[in-house]
Amino acid sequence: MFSRQNSPALILAAGIAVYTSLLTYLSWVQYADLRTPTFDMGVSIQIVQTIIRTGLPYETANWVSSNGTQSFNFFGIHFSPVRYLFAGAYWVYPSAATLLFVQALFVSLGSLPAYKLSLHVLGSKRISLLVSGLYLLIPPIIMSNLYDVHEESFVPVALMSAYYFYTTRQYKKSILFFVFMGLIQESVDALIFFAALQLIAFNFNDFRQFLRDHVAAPVAFVLENRLFLIINPGAGFIPLAPQAYAISPLNILNHVPQKVVYWLVLLGLTGFLPLQNKKALILVIPWFVVSVFGGNPDFSVFFFQYNFIIIPALIIGMIYGLEKLQHKPLPSGSIAFRLRMIPLFKKVPVVLLIGYLLFTPLYPLFSPYLVPGPHVVQYYLPPSNSTSLDQLFNMVPNNATVLASDYLFSHVIRGLGSYPLLHVNNFTSGTAGTMIHLPDNFKPDYILIFPIDYNDTVIAVKSFPSSYGLLGTVIGEYPVLTGFGSIQLQKFQVSLYQSGYSGPPKLVSSQIIMIRTMNCNSRSVAL
Repeated sequence: MFSRQNSPALILAAGIAVYTSLLTYLSWVQYADLRTPTFDMGVSIQIVQTIIRTGLPYETANWVSSNGTQSFNFFGIHFSPVRYLFAGAYWVYPSAATLLFVQALFVSLGSLPAYKLSLHVLGSKRISLLVSGLYLLIPPIIMSNLYDVHEESFVPVALMSAYYFYTTRQYKKSILFFVFMGLIQESVDALIFFAALQLIAFNFNDFRQFLRDHVAAPVAFVLENRLFLIINPGAGFIPLAPQAYAISPLNILNHVPQKVVYWLVLLGLTGFLPLQNKKALILVIPWFVVSVFGGNPDFSVFFFQYNFIIIPALIIGMIYGLEKLQHKPLPSGSIAFRLRMIPLFKKVPVVLLIGYLLFTPLYPLFSPYLVPGPHVVQYYLPPSNSTSLDQLFNMVPNNATVLASDYLFSHVIRGLGSYPLLHVNNFTSGTAGTMIHLPDNFKPDYILIFPIDYNDTVIAVKSFPSSYGLLGTVIGEYPVLTGFGSIQLQKFQVSLYQSGYSGPPKLVSSQIIMIRTMNCNSRSVAL
């Protein structure tokens, strides 16, 4: 029964259900509309498939992007045992939608510790519910959720839960979540260490607890780096390695306007509240160092998975900033005091919430704010011929060797024998290109491509098209939001070829067109 006492739980549950359902659907539509590239949707699907089949996380995309210098083992790229959680869900229901659902669910669950920590610090259920809503609606979190599937999506719920349990002296539960954080990715070890420093800054009496529980974080990082070197001998020291974070003092001079705007927008989205309490900025240090001194310009844009690392740290800072405002007395002679105006700490979350709704990636009213980022909702409906597409994809049998266009790769992965034709596009530098690297004398059983990749396929596979037959071709279209109230139809064509096939096509659309101008935006392959 609904009552004031249980209303926060019902509101939180409703928020989690709505967010999970909406983001699962919208990210699935992107997948169905062939808008999810190899990095990282294809990588994620191939990893869970190979975990189920071999017990280890193998994938081919990083091997291709490095021209064969990196290992097929994903643990040589990132130490991420949490990928087995994705694999478990995929084993129960083997579909890309399963991975998208798991990610959206765990992202939404971050609203629970956001609420609990706010309630503990601020003592107001209403403000705490607002903070929980702000976490779910802050644009960078939504944009990261729209970007395929990533292990970093577990960071918000794990970090804020560990932080909350630590502040309430529930140390065993806190340790459990800190250990879970260590299984997400090696970079999260830095968050564990700086979270401990921030907690000690707020309560120095916990110093011994910090030494006992969290000194393991840098040790774990060193051991994980050693694992990288065993699997990929050329990996180097991850923070400094060119193919990883490439941190260097000289990088501070690169892309300075971009970095300044990035941090101004991040702080602006949190109402500059973290600046109210300087101690709450300790947890921001790791990502500040990476985004400012790192070698990849994508570290300081809003379109990728990195928001999962910085946003929970800023949400925690926002909570402590609100606490500062809450205890800041109004001058007795001020107009606000005389008129008994609503305290600032109550107004700021409402103003931020309105701002988030105006600039939401779910329906980008002000498109210049989000240009040129790809991870906004432009796709609301699946393609008109999704049934024919599924039939075409299902013609590729299990365990077949496959070569596929970048944005088709995730639909026809059949284990470790599947390779992508990568389209690489750096949104900051504006450079783009095609990356082709296959095993020697590789002759795939099936080739699935867009017409724009036909010539690259001829270069990549010497026996194509002479020893291949057209098995099927599907054309279709889907609606794309291109401006305020403006919808356009995007057409596409997909062709499937089989080695040694000489019969007539088994699946052909009523009209075949050759489309050479399909937009193939994709992310940089730099880690």
